[in-house]
Amino acid sequence: MIFAFDRPIDEESWGEIGRVVVIPSGESASRITVTLENRYRLQPHRITEAEFAAAFFGDVDAALSGQ
Repeated sequence: MIFAFDRPIDEESWGEIGRVVVIPSGESASRITVTLENRYRLQPHRITEAEFAAAFFGDVDAALSGQ
């Protein structure tokens, strides 16, 4: 499964585009890969891939736990 996403340009960012790839790897496990690319390279306030992944998967955990 592949999910494409984008973040529009706003006052804090030039915008990002990316994708999340989910590959089942067993009965109750999946391998998940996040790829994030900035729309423009010169972006002083952009987040790193690690920061994005932490926020994204934190939201996924919260949604799955019913919060």
